[in-house]
Order: sequence, then structure tokens, then C-alpha cells
Amino acid sequence: MSAVPIRSMLLAAGAFVFAFVASSVIHMALPFHRKDFAKLPNVTARDDFWHRKYELKDFKPEGPAHVELPNPTIWPLVVAVGLALLGYGFIFGFALSFIGVAIIFIGAYAWSFAKFEG
Repeated sequence: MSAVPIRSMLLAAGAFVFAFVASSVIHMALPFHRKDFAKLPNVTARDDFWHRKYELKDFKPEGPAHVELPNPTIWPLVVAVGLALLGYGFIFGFALSFIGVAIIFIGAYAWSFAKFEG
């Protein structure tokens, strides 16, 4: 067994582990809002919206009063560029990988402090 397949398997495993850890860190950085529902919906059927729309005569759809969305920010694009550099680094040289990791951490850190509307 030559060293090339082992090296490529180790690189693939490292990329998978890093992608999992990076996505977990980004997911933990995003805030969780308990205000997603002003009141809990009363679900009476398996597909409640279809049931109310087509089987009940007095259907009036309820729209949300306010949807919380983050303000437009550049940081998701910065993280995406860092991930692209990380991938290119695995192919062309590890120097790009280190630069990509640094950009990912900077972008994720700044993205976690992005201001929200509302």
C-alpha cells in the first residue's frame, strides 16, 4: 500500500471533521429566538393547512405579524470564501488551508455579533 491513498484518506477525513466542527460552531453562534411563535398553533389534522384550506368553509389564512430576520451582512460571504480557500488548500497546498481557516474563524466570530432587527 503506497502513501498516496493513505494521505488522501487522511486529508478527506480531516476535511470532514473540520467541516463538521465549523458547521457546529456556526450553528452555535446563531441565536435561538423563543419569539418565533406569538402563540402556539392549534393543529387538528395531519396536514392542517390543507385541511383548513380545502375542507373548512370559513378559512382565512393567518399571516405572521412580524418575521424576525437578520440584517443584511457580508459575514456569510466571508465564511464561504474561507471555506473555498480551505478546499483549494487541500488540493493545491496547505498554505491556502491555513489562510482559509483564519478567514473562517474571523468571519464566524464577526457573524456571531451581527445585529438583528426587532
